[in-house]
Amino acid sequence: MSFPAVQRFFSKTPAFFQYVQSIGGVCAAIGAYFVKYPDTLPQQYNAVGGYLIAVGAIAAFVSQFAIQNNVYPNILLGNKI
Repeated sequence: MSFPAVQRFFSKTPAFFQYVQSIGGVCAAIGAYFVKYPDTLPQQYNAVGGYLIAVGAIAAFVSQFAIQNNVYPNILLGNKI
């Protein structure tokens, strides 16, 4: 039996992965600033900004699917959360 993605998304996220989400959000925000204001910064920052947006968004999204250890065995046994 697999753990459905919707249940993983809405399950409680461990503290470390909440930290990863915050770092991902900060990276995406900095990248958005670099892309939004290319005239005030050197051209290299514009390219780096695109990468920061991608990395930050992916880190924040993927870390949301991490679940605590005690939740997953209950689902495998057929118990509801």
